[in-house]
Amino acid sequence: MTKHLRRWLNEASFRDMGGAYDGVIQAVTEELVHNRFTGQRTLQPIIHFDDGWLLLPNLTQRKALIEIFGAETDAWVGDRIGVYLYRKPGAKRDEKRVRHVSTVASFTEAKERTANSGS
Repeated sequence: MTKHLRRWLNEASFRDMGGAYDGVIQAVTEELVHNRFTGQRTLQPIIHFDDGWLLLPNLTQRKALIEIFGAETDAWVGDRIGVYLYRKPGAKRDEKRVRHVSTVASFTEAKERTANSGS
């Protein structure tokens, strides 16, 4: 039954993982997803990882994935990527809530960025 539970990569899950996640892409599908800004359901790409985690990539992440692996998502299957949090540029250290954003990179690049970011 646990294989039917959806585990989404989000800010909370990244924090639990120490700010970084690496996984092997099992599939990329399109699914109707509720858009919290418009209230509409829109067709969005969902990345499925071999360990059961899911990622709904934002536009920045989509551009990075296309740059790394190319535009044909079927070719991404079996590739390993890293997704990591980093402090949003311009965020002040004394702010009560510092906004972190996530991005994707090849696995090696993600590990290097995480080690250098100090998040």
